Amino acid sequence: MSIYEFIREQAVKVNGGSGALVHCLSEDYSYVLTAKHTLKPHNRVETWSGKILDVIGVYSHADDCALLKIPLIDDLPLNRYKNNRLDYKAEAVFAGFPDYRANEATPEAKFQTYDGKIKQFEKGFYLTIDGLPARGLIEGASGGGVYLVVGGTPYLIGIEIEMAGPQPQEPGVVRCYDLTRYDEIVNEYNLSPILPSFLSCFNKIRASTFNYTLNSPRILQALRRELHRKAYSLVQGGIPKPYELLALYDKCLIVNGQEDEAMYDLELWSAYAEYLVLHSLLNDADIMDLTYLKGMERVSRFVYSRSKDAWLQDLNNIISSARKLLDDGGVLVVSSGDVGSPPIADKNFIKYLVEDIAAPAAEYDDDDGARIDMGIESGDVPFSFALLGSLHRECITRNEQAFLGLNSLQLMELFKDKYSNEFNKCK
Repeated sequence: MSIYEFIREQAVKVNGGSGALVHCLSEDYSYVLTAKHTLKPHNRVETWSGKILDVIGVYSHADDCALLKIPLIDDLPLNRYKNNRLDYKAEAVFAGFPDYRANEATPEAKFQTYDGKIKQFEKGFYLTIDGLPARGLIEGASGGGVYLVVGGTPYLIGIEIEMAGPQPQEPGVVRCYDLTRYDEIVNEYNLSPILPSFLSCFNKIRASTFNYTLNSPRILQALRRELHRKAYSLVQGGIPKPYELLALYDKCLIVNGQEDEAMYDLELWSAYAEYLVLHSLLNDADIMDLTYLKGMERVSRFVYSRSKDAWLQDLNNIISSARKLLDDGGVLVVSSGDVGSPPIADKNFIKYLVEDIAAPAAEYDDDDGARIDMGIESGDVPFSFALLGSLHRECITRNEQAFLGLNSLQLMELFKDKYSNEFNKCK
């Protein structure tokens, strides 16, 4: 799906204006964000393809913004940007259904995107649209979503409210509100936060966990059944909900240097669930409530990276994360797109990499003076590092035949032995 098509899937018509669909932390409803001045006593919300959406709630802000509650849209992808800090003159895309295209023959032709550059102010920003189109080429798109494209994916950063400055003297500049005001609406009316719905409970994530690469569907099914049972028991035992852990740990869930938006990746939360299940099994912890997690957090932690490169190429940021999260002797479990590296980082090799990366500053251009070995005596790193995906490959995929013919109890005993043997290398 192209960026254009992705944004179009989130766009809706709201009466004579436009709006943007967003996820929320609910299994019952989704939201449309728009400008308040687009509302009418009886509101009509229509997707780009012409489907009419029921409106089951209307909530407005003192400023010109509004949130409409609609029935749940299951296949709505997350597209919220993690924070409201934007680079000066960052490029963005504004999208909606301008009036001048209303009579076009196809739904695609009625939709319009506008590229532009951002100038931020408190709780909002101005977007200067390329080519400075006149008011008549924008009217009707008011209330539409504004998106920042990061890594080829559009993220919603705000809603267009109005033309800025006197017209027609200042064409092509629009005023937009970021999502802060919409969060204020959510808080005022005690609505579900604007977050992906899978963050409501680890039970919603279970289906995407422990997808081992195995030849035998029977072994895979048996392993996943037992692991999913364990995940369910942890939920029943009071493990915090994912959105509670997001609020508690925030950027500590990702390797230093990763984009904030990575915190909303389903891959992060699937891997995090796997890490928690593994910890529970290997430490015979049947209850992993908030008290338990707080008690273990300086000894063992999980972080996520979107990078598909060899994980130790990012050693500087990994060590930086470990320093922040762990006491000496702690274990950092990393989930990344690297599927080929050894599961446990050899400490002698880590020491070599530290010394190699920490070469004299004179060898590098534009060195900022920060060295990877600062605060580490003799190049020794007082942490251990494990790569989650490689652990799965080493412990299960490469030992598939050993699991043949085992009952559930034997299956889990062997499972625990394989992972324990690997984690023992961290000592």
